[in-house]
Amino acid sequence: MKKIITVLIAVTMLICLCACERETDKIKIDYAKLNDVKASNVSYKVYGEFDGTYVLMIDVEGANYSDSLHNLTVDGVDFHFTQIRTFDVYRNGEFCTLTEAFNRGLLTHENLLTVRSNHRADYEQLYKSYEDNALILDEVTAAYIELHPYYTADNLDITIYGDFDNTYVLQILYRATTDNLVHVETVAGISFYYNVGYTFSVYHEGEFYSLQTAYSKEWITRDNLLEMRAKHRAEHKELYIAYEEEHQN
Repeated sequence: MKKIITVLIAVTMLICLCACERETDKIKIDYAKLNDVKASNVSYKVYGEFDGTYVLMIDVEGANYSDSLHNLTVDGVDFHFTQIRTFDVYRNGEFCTLTEAFNRGLLTHENLLTVRSNHRADYEQLYKSYEDNALILDEVTAAYIELHPYYTADNLDITIYGDFDNTYVLQILYRATTDNLVHVETVAGISFYYNVGYTFSVYHEGEFYSLQTAYSKEWITRDNLLEMRAKHRAEHKELYIAYEEEHQN
């Protein structure tokens, strides 16, 4: 009798494994058809499976995923990514975004928290960096408003472009700004181009400084400037190319 039970368990496990593999193959095949790629080039990681709804991060061999930090918030749950892509959600042969899946009732708030926990386990340092930056942004915003009381947290858009030993390079943008002229700032022979009414500001020990001042005081290095320019150029590529072409002629 024991032997029969053991065999039945083994057969059941084999059936489940085969079903799982078929589902895996189906996800790859469906994604490949939808995106006109080979199924053999598709791979993915499951960050959550909820009653037949799969939350996936899909990779396609040979695809060019641009590096760019960005966030996604669904029902108050924050996710952070290092490339221009987010999760795909798969159910019954169809794909949708995480936001769409939540809005359609395919995922609950608790499901989102599970996905975030699983994703954070793979990108702990990235999530910690965002959390640390959030604290700094609160401090920076309060300090900037104290210095310029006509601004409020609602009409300021502050981005941290670099953290160099507690010296923070910031893009501080007033949301009502409509200046479309190109501004150029050159520090240590490295040029930055802006098409709105701002340049970088540097926050150091509770005070704000220009990029040039921070460089002169050796709070940031030339390598730091090159790193920032590469990031800024990647986000404003068309502006940089247009300006460079115009001044080459």
